[in-house]
Amino acid sequence: MEQRSKSLILFTFIIIFLVVIICTVKKVYDNHIDAEYTVLEKKLTESAKSCFLDKICEGEETTFGFLVKSGYLTSTVNPVTKEYIQDDLVIKCIDYKCSVDVR
Repeated sequence: MEQRSKSLILFTFIIIFLVVIICTVKKVYDNHIDAEYTVLEKKLTESAKSCFLDKICEGEETTFGFLVKSGYLTSTVNPVTKEYIQDDLVIKCIDYKCSVDVR
């Protein structure tokens, strides 16, 4: 009986340990992905803001393809999917505050 309870306690601790490790790894991975997208979005929005400040971009929207053609960016890769970003990605700028949704 004593051996069985020791085995049960050991098994319980192993399960708890594995759950904690798996949850920690998932959280770290999700934070890493969020950070990569944040860097990409900042790169896109800063380039769009520069385009609007130089009065090359007009209106409230521009596209990624226009920024590449204008020389503000080079072809950029999505950090998660490793595919090139589509040229028709829209970047909105209102009062020089730009936003884009890459995710």
